[in-house]
This record gives sequence, structure tokens and C-alpha cells, in this order.
Amino acid sequence: MLAGLFYGGWNYYRGFRAGEQSASILTDIQTFTAEKTESEPSVEILPDYVLTPEMEMPTIKVGDHSYIGEIIIPDLNLELPVMADWSYPQLDISPCRYMGSAYLDNLILMSHDYPQHFGYTYRLEKGARATFIDVEGNRFDYELVNTEELWPTDVEILEKDSDAYDLTIFACIYNGQMRTVGRFKRIRS
Repeated sequence: MLAGLFYGGWNYYRGFRAGEQSASILTDIQTFTAEKTESEPSVEILPDYVLTPEMEMPTIKVGDHSYIGEIIIPDLNLELPVMADWSYPQLDISPCRYMGSAYLDNLILMSHDYPQHFGYTYRLEKGARATFIDVEGNRFDYELVNTEELWPTDVEILEKDSDAYDLTIFACIYNGQMRTVGRFKRIRS
């Protein structure tokens, strides 16, 4: 029982620390994005990604890590930076891009199960909204079409289905035994 309490407390501490780091990094990303969009001409021009959707998503460096933008999920009260690539140590800081691109409508983001990250994805209801804003200030709005649970070995399902959904988010649940997955379609105006 003591081991369970220790593990629970340690996981809570890691989640709390990750939330604080994400908030600090997000401020840097938002400042960069605001400066970038303010310096752009007011004439309406097509963003580069519209003309060349295969282009690599631009990044900014904050500390030792590169970020592609931020994800906002109002129903979970989340506004988080998104790292350009993933590794287990990086997941302790913020959600990361697993694969894909917002420009190609196949972006997959992952995080630990921290409540301060995607830990409560399973609480989202169909129709929930999410917004991804890249470091250039381009905004992509999404609507949740479904959630599901996958086994950790079902990674190929995430990759194979990436063309069916414009945004996918996932996190571990049940002490890493399963993955909770949120599938979104882009809202086009």
C-alpha cells in the first residue's frame, strides 16, 4: 500500500511539474507567434502551407527543445505547447508530435497521462473542439468525432488511420496498459 501511495504521489508531482514547464514554454511560443503575426503585412496572402502542404512544419527553439506550436482543448481546460518530435524524456515536459502535419491533415500528438496534458482525453464528448496554432500563427480548428481505447501494441492503427482523421491525440491510461485516443476532423470555414 505504501508503494502505491508513493507511486501515486510521484506521478502527481511529475504531472504538476510538467504542467508548470508547459505553461512557461507556452508563454515563449505565444510571444514569438504574436511578434511574427504583428510584423506580417495586413494584406491577405495565402500561407506557405496552402501552396506547399508537404512542407516541413516550422519550429522555434525554446531552451533545448524545438516546438511546432500549441494545442488548445477548451473542454479539458488545456492550452499546451507541442514539441516537434517525441522522446520519453520530452513527454515529461509537454505533448509531442508523434507523426504527421497539420498542413497535411494527419497530425498525431501524444502525451503522458498527466491531467495537465492529455490524461483526461477520455472525458471528451463528441463535438468537443480543439485548436492547433503553429508557430507561424496559422490556426487549425477541429471537432471531436470519437474517442477510443487502444492497446499499446496497436500503434499501426494510429498510423494507418491518420489519413481518416485530421488530428489525433493520445495518452496512456491505466498505468500504461491502454491508450486513450481522441479523433478529430478539421472544421473548414
